[in-house]
Amino acid sequence: MIADEFYGLVSAFQEGVSEDSQWVAALDRLSNAFGAAAVFLGSTRRDGSVFQLSGHRVDPEWIALVNGRLAGHNANPIFSTVSAHLRRDPLGTIMHPIVLSQAMDSDSFRTSAIFTEAMAPAGYEYAMVMVLHADAGSALSLTLVRPRSAGDFGPDEIRLGSVIGPHLLSALRLRHQFAVARTSTLLLDRFDRAVLLISDTGKLVSGNIRGQRLLDAKDGLTLIDGEVRALAPEETKRLRQAVAETDRAARGASLEPHATLRLTRRGGHDLVVRALPVGPSVASTFGAGELATVALFVHDPDETSAIVEDLIADGLGLSRAEAAVAARMWEGDSIREAASALGISANTVKTHLKVIFEKAGVDRQAALVRKLALLVAAVVRD
Repeated sequence: MIADEFYGLVSAFQEGVSEDSQWVAALDRLSNAFGAAAVFLGSTRRDGSVFQLSGHRVDPEWIALVNGRLAGHNANPIFSTVSAHLRRDPLGTIMHPIVLSQAMDSDSFRTSAIFTEAMAPAGYEYAMVMVLHADAGSALSLTLVRPRSAGDFGPDEIRLGSVIGPHLLSALRLRHQFAVARTSTLLLDRFDRAVLLISDTGKLVSGNIRGQRLLDAKDGLTLIDGEVRALAPEETKRLRQAVAETDRAARGASLEPHATLRLTRRGGHDLVVRALPVGPSVASTFGAGELATVALFVHDPDETSAIVEDLIADGLGLSRAEAAVAARMWEGDSIREAASALGISANTVKTHLKVIFEKAGVDRQAALVRKLALLVAAVVRD
C-alpha cells in the first residue's frame, strides 16, 4: 500500500512541475495519502523572525492568521519544536517526519494559540511536520494536520513521509525554475528583436517569438541538430567562438561581457548578433539537458528597435535623438551608416556622440558599446 502511494505521488509531483492544475491534483493526492490532511508548505527563519506559509485544502483566512498574528514561535510551538530539533540534530531532523504528539507535551500544544485559534476551530487535532531543507538561517517544511476522526499519524505515514520528502522538494525546486523560465520568456517576448537563449555548446534552449520566427525563416541563422548555426561554415565557426567566450563570462571566468559579429543572409542587410552572458536559471530545462548561459540578441538592420532605444534613453539619461544614435552604435553601425539610417548628417551624428560620451562617462565608441552591453545584460539578468 505504501509502495503504491509512493509511486503515485512521485508521478503526480513530476506531472505538476509545469502545470498548475496538475500541481493541485498532486497536492490532493498528497492530502488523501495522509488521511485527508490539510497540507502546509512553509518557509521560516530559524529565529522565527520571518514566516511564510501556503496551504492546500485550507481556509484562506486561516493562512492569513497563521502568517500574521500567529507567525511567531511563541504562538506556534510546532515550529519552535522543529527549530529545537534542528539545533540538536540537523541530520536526524531533515527528511524525518516529526509527529507532534510524540515530540512535545500535549497540554502545552493544546493551550497554544496555533491550536486554540486555528486548528481546533477548523476541526483539526493532529499534526506531523517534516523539514525538507534547512541552512544556517532558514528552513523549508511540510506540515500535515488532520481531524480527530482520522486518528494520529502512525508508522506508515512516517515512513511514507520520509521517502516522499526528497521528491516533493525536487518538484518544488523544478516548479520554481519553470516559473523563472516562463517569466523570462514572457519578458523576452516584449523585445522587438530576436532573442535566443542557448547553452555553452550552442544548443537552443529557448527563444522569444521573434527568435523562433528567425530560425524558421533560415535566413542568416538556422537550427541544425539542435544547434544554432550561421549559413556559412566560417561564420558558424565565429559564432561558436563568440558563444564560448560569452559562456566563460557567464561563469565568471572572463571580464568581457559581450561578443559581436555580423552574419550574412540571403536577402537584405547582414544580421548583427550580440552575445551576452546570462545566469543558468534564466532558461532552466527542469534538471535535465542543457542550461542557457548565453543570450543572442539578433538585430535586423531593416527593422526598427524602439524598445532598445527606450532602454538606452532611460539607462543613460539621453534625449530621443541621442538614444537613436546610441542605438545605432549598439547595432554596430559606423558613423556614416548611422547617419544614413537616421536621415541626418555625419557631423550631426558626431555632435550627438560627443554628448552621449559625456553622459555615459566614456571617451570612445568601443567603450560606449561595452557600456550599452552591460546595460542590456543587466536587464536580461533582472
